[in-house]
Amino acid sequence: MQEQDKLNLFILGLQPWAQSEVERCNLESLEDAYVTAERLTDTQRKSYTNTFKLLTKPDYRGKKEE
Repeated sequence: MQEQDKLNLFILGLQPWAQSEVERCNLESLEDAYVTAERLTDTQRKSYTNTFKLLTKPDYRGKKEE
């Protein structure tokens, strides 16, 4: 299988948002596409966890912490 075929199959296996980001980079090797996709998932994971961070500590005893 040629390198370009492997690259195309890899890109087709990605989620649509990741496909468009990887295609936008105009990568020519499977290794570069893999690294780019990994970087994208790390970015997604960080932004997802930051979305649900608690702004204040939970108050389980009915008292506010000062």
